[in-house]
Amino acid sequence: MSKALLQLLDTEEESRLLRFFRRQLRNREDAADAMQETALRALQVGQTTAIENPQAYLFQIAKSVARLTIIRQSRER
Repeated sequence: MSKALLQLLDTEEESRLLRFFRRQLRNREDAADAMQETALRALQVGQTTAIENPQAYLFQIAKSVARLTIIRQSRER
């Protein structure tokens, strides 16, 4: 399933996710890093894992990555 998630991320959801990260993180570099982290997490999904809604799953990953990034940023200040 990870290949399907990456294909969805690459072809259909990349711009939406990038806008989401830019709004949440307010920094282009952090948004790019969060996109990479999202892709890495999507790769870690097992091939046998059945995901009914890949788009929703990607955004769930993205929300988690954004939340952890915001927490990490607040601790660094």
